[in-house]
Amino acid sequence: MRLILDDSFEEAQKQWSAEVSADVGEILKHLEEDPYFLPDRNRYVVEQCLEDCFCACQSVNGWGGWKLVWLMECTTSSVVMPIESLTIMADFDPFVPLRPRKPRP
Repeated sequence: MRLILDDSFEEAQKQWSAEVSADVGEILKHLEEDPYFLPDRNRYVVEQCLEDCFCACQSVNGWGGWKLVWLMECTTSSVVMPIESLTIMADFDPFVPLRPRKPRP
């Protein structure tokens, strides 16, 4: 499995605080080991869309408007098949934070 850093990610790194860089580095390490990894929902707001093969996350502390997004490229159109690569991107939108989902009763 390949980890591909998008230009948006490389540009964003230059603007991140040390805390954001450490958090993102930890997430990337886990994704390299397990492409199906999802960050701890106690520390991160995670949005996952297996139908479109993408995930996005943001620290519950906000990361100053930054979101980490990864696209899964699979061997077939099904995400249950092996993932060939993950394209890692960064998105900045301080006005549209990811929102935690309400717990199900």
